[in-house]
Amino acid sequence: MKNLVILALVVFLLTLIFEPEPAQDYNMLYGQEVILYATEWCGYCQKMRQLFAKQEIQYLEFDIESSAVAHKEFKALGGQGVPLTLVKGTTVHGYNPKKVMSLLQK
Repeated sequence: MKNLVILALVVFLLTLIFEPEPAQDYNMLYGQEVILYATEWCGYCQKMRQLFAKQEIQYLEFDIESSAVAHKEFKALGGQGVPLTLVKGTTVHGYNPKKVMSLLQK
């Protein structure tokens, strides 16, 4: 019984340590409708940048490999791969231009 209580306490403490923070409204925080979490080497991140340039969409970009803050935000948004785009508070995982454009038109 004592071991069970200790195990439960350890599990509880680990969840406090490793649980990601709840996602904030980073769009409001940074004053941008579109935020791109990306890396330098990612081909799909480059395609997303090209889409934004072609459509003349202003966006804020964070490199999740060079910024600990950006990496933490990326994880809080459920990020597991790049690109991750935040459009008006909605998270878009991967390269999905149709969804991004649809969210921008709302």
